[in-house]
Amino acid sequence: MGDQSSKPSRRGACRLLAVLSAVLLLSGLALCSGTLPVLNVDPRSISVSGLSSGGFMAVQFQIAFSRTVMGAGILAGGPYDCAEDEFKTAASICSCALTPCSDVNAAIVARSVEMTKTRATEGLIDSTTYLAHQRVWVYGGSSDSLVREPTIDGLMSYYAQFIPPGNVYRQRLAGAEHAMPTDSFGNACRYLGDPYINNCRFDAARALLEWLYGPLEPNVGAPTGRTIEFDQGEFISPPLENGMAETGWIYVPNSCATGRACRLHVAFHGCKQYQDYKYSGQRFGTTFVDHAGYKEAADANDIIVLFPQATKYTYVLTPQWPNPDGCWDWWGYTNANYADKEGAQLAAVKRMVDRVANLH
Repeated sequence: MGDQSSKPSRRGACRLLAVLSAVLLLSGLALCSGTLPVLNVDPRSISVSGLSSGGFMAVQFQIAFSRTVMGAGILAGGPYDCAEDEFKTAASICSCALTPCSDVNAAIVARSVEMTKTRATEGLIDSTTYLAHQRVWVYGGSSDSLVREPTIDGLMSYYAQFIPPGNVYRQRLAGAEHAMPTDSFGNACRYLGDPYINNCRFDAARALLEWLYGPLEPNVGAPTGRTIEFDQGEFISPPLENGMAETGWIYVPNSCATGRACRLHVAFHGCKQYQDYKYSGQRFGTTFVDHAGYKEAADANDIIVLFPQATKYTYVLTPQWPNPDGCWDWWGYTNANYADKEGAQLAAVKRMVDRVANLH
């Protein structure tokens, strides 16, 4: 056999294909399902959302990268950096996850607002002036026992300092527990527990996307696009030691795979919704990806959905920052900069967004 040293590896070839123009993407996706592709994304259309820890994470991403993001959908989340690098604060004030709750009060919101302004001045997050043009959809269940309504009230008060009131919509759902609300999948709406997706006869994913992007075409049945698993280690190394899974997911409607200009939405799952979590004796896998409701709305409306994946974090040296449930880092278990541009997870997801949207 001849010398093989000059031949690119399959991984290298896939990465090369990933940065080709959108016109060539159809064949690139077929050959390189392990690599996050470049797609034809309208840079003015990038938005985020998240549930629970994903909701707090979506707020952090929105605020840190407000120049890139045009809007956010927050489900059971609270004010920016509510935890202030303290797990006990996260579990007792910002949520009721492990300890009795204290309300998110005006003083906490004021600190969050001040931290936002200070970090923007220091360049750790984008200028707050970009927030004035964003659209925000905020959700809380009236029976949520883990992230209670005072936390949602605090988030609304926080947004009022930066975003015009007409751009912020609050969705309340009577009798709803802590979960992703759907109109067809999951447990009863009042149920608390795995997989934290409840059939509340309300399609939250579609509702938030419609608030962010305007009127959407109706869902047209089962999604027909491609759900692609990609290597997250390309964007953060090593992923497991930074609380992220080795792979993530992206959903690409067929129209977007063939080069049409599409919108990009980033959806952050909640705790106990990471891929390797076990519930009912089975691996969680793509339960959130497939059943949270995003794919159906995306398919009919040229919306690409990026599903980055957190995981159980087992590299902490002290019990101060535990993460046994695969939550996103919204209290500081990775590093002290977890809520700004230098945060390990935030920076990784931003690199993913830059790849898909071909941002420079």
